[in-house]
Amino acid sequence: MDAIKLIWFESKKQITSFPFIITLVLLTVFSFTQMSEVFHIPVNSESDIQALDRAGERDFIDVSNTDEELKEKTSQYLEQMISAGTISDENAKEFEPVLTMLKDDNYTFDDIYLAMKDNSYIFPWLMASKSQFGNRLGTVDEVNSNIQAELGTKGYSPILMEKYITYVQGISAFLIFPLFLLLLIRDYRSNMYEVVYAQPLSPTKYILNRYLGIFIPFMLYLYLFGLILNLISVFRFIGSGYNVLYTPFISYFVIYLLPTTFFFSSLIMLLMLLIRKVVAVFPIYILYIIFNMTPGVFNDTSSWIRLANPIIRLDGDAITISSLIVNRSFYIVLGVVFLLLSCNVYRQLRTNLKKVISI
Repeated sequence: MDAIKLIWFESKKQITSFPFIITLVLLTVFSFTQMSEVFHIPVNSESDIQALDRAGERDFIDVSNTDEELKEKTSQYLEQMISAGTISDENAKEFEPVLTMLKDDNYTFDDIYLAMKDNSYIFPWLMASKSQFGNRLGTVDEVNSNIQAELGTKGYSPILMEKYITYVQGISAFLIFPLFLLLLIRDYRSNMYEVVYAQPLSPTKYILNRYLGIFIPFMLYLYLFGLILNLISVFRFIGSGYNVLYTPFISYFVIYLLPTTFFFSSLIMLLMLLIRKVVAVFPIYILYIIFNMTPGVFNDTSSWIRLANPIIRLDGDAITISSLIVNRSFYIVLGVVFLLLSCNVYRQLRTNLKKVISI
């Protein structure tokens, strides 16, 4: 009971602290920036479509042009390039048969495309036209039809949760550094070491109290924020008349986000107690995070090296269940070991007031 009271007291101090509030604000702004589409799927207006376009959600909003539309737009495009002089008068003569075929209903765009594939000058222009005019932004009904066909009764929640877990694992690994750093330098900056050492509180209880006092409210925020985004997505679909199933967020949180944040936060604690200099710990930790977040470092799915990544990206190749269990178990155990080592190191530091943590 006393331990719970101590953790509750520490948590109340942390959640009202300026660094904690700033961290949550930055995390919230980043999440809304990266996952703004949750407020626009399904679409209700053209503004929703434009918002999805800016968010890069082309899979839902792109609609294939008809062959007639593609031919017409390609013909207009080539004629504009000729009129502007981008295609020289000499080369323009080569396009005369192409322009004729584009206006002939007996030819499809693919017929013209295949007929010109051996022409090294004309074919790249047709490739560019197909890429540029092959699709267009759909109407509200067309986009919602795409969404319904793609998502079915699952809604957007599974995709949203995968994005949330992937992005938040990375950004929280950066943002927790100042939070857990200040846990250990606060007593030093406030000249409270003598008071702390005089209290009948064991090193283990002291470290765990400080750690859990910030870890629990931070993880609670990550869970509630993800839950709110999930509910927003579900209610938006229901409000638009779709019958979607609710996808629980708790499994994503427990399997991916909790072990990752636990490992990195315990790593910060141990590094700070071992090195005791922020200027030395900061570059080591940041470089380690960047290494783990760099695409391509852990792409070999058949290699054991992928198991060494504490950040599991859900926007790439799927990881097997067995590999996931090994990975998560490894980093949970490693986090516990780091915390125990932190307690042991802190016990040794208490015997020498000169070995304090500083900036």
